[in-house]
Parts: sequence; C-alpha cells; structure tokens
Amino acid sequence: MAKSSNPAGPQERPDTYWDGRGQVRGDSTWTRGLAAAPFGLVGESLPPLEEGEAEIALIKQQTTTGDLYSVRARREKGEIEYRVVDEYENDIELEPLQSAQPLSLPELGELLWSIAFDGGTPFFRAVWEEDVECEYEEVGTSLHLESDFYPGVQRWYEARLEDWLEQR
Repeated sequence: MAKSSNPAGPQERPDTYWDGRGQVRGDSTWTRGLAAAPFGLVGESLPPLEEGEAEIALIKQQTTTGDLYSVRARREKGEIEYRVVDEYENDIELEPLQSAQPLSLPELGELLWSIAFDGGTPFFRAVWEEDVECEYEEVGTSLHLESDFYPGVQRWYEARLEDWLEQR
C-alpha cells in the first residue's frame, strides 16, 4: 500500500503521526471551534495532549461554545492507540482502539463513524437526526472536520452525510 507524509489517495496513509504535525492546539484564550454567533467564541478547553500524543483529526461542531472533539493517537507497546476527547470529559467510545500502522483515510473514516457517547447512537448520526428533528434546512452542516494528516477528511464526511440522506 502506498505511503505518503500527506496522503492524497484514499488507500494512502501517513508515514507517521509524530513528525511535528498534530501538535498545534488552542488554549484558554482562543478556540478552533465554529461558534454559532460571533459573541459565542470562548477559549478552548480540550484536555492537553498526553506525552507522545498527536491530534490526527478535529471535529468542530457549530454550537454557541464551538464544541470540539479531538481524535488522538499515541504509541503504546509497538501499537498505535486511539482515543477521542472533548471539552466535557464525556465517555467516548470508538473502534478500532489500536492499529499497527497509521490509518488510511477509509480506516480513519470507520474510526470516526464508530464514535459514540456512553454506548448510544453513533455521534454523526445523532447530530444528523437532531438536525432533521429540529427541521434545519441544511442537515449536517453544523459539523466540520479537519486534519493535518488527512486532507480528504471533510470530503469523507460530506460523502457519508450524502449517503445517509439518500437512505432516509
């Protein structure tokens, strides 16, 4: 399988998550979130990166406080372990929990799609269903994904949303 430091093709994967990318984070004076209103901007309060940890993707939710979900990777006993953290210390589940090498974009997509809170509905589907219930004109537009490692992650999200809308 092809490798790249910044994968462009769907089956390519980063060579590593520990090349200096994925280290920039907000702090208590600014946020990377998408606030619903200009006065909704607040400081970022994600937990700090643990030693040897890199942020491989960021999910921004357009809410008053600009909620953020950070997908992180760290090396542990020859494997790469993954976790998702938010600003509220929720119990967030995901799969896979580990891999032998950095993920390809489709593998990252499956990890993202598996995100769920406290054993409930998968995160993305819950947001989309709430948008439908609230009769928002544009379902799913409150979420934006970005990554220093996966430039196609937003396109993955938009395609997954389109598939979900077609199946409704």
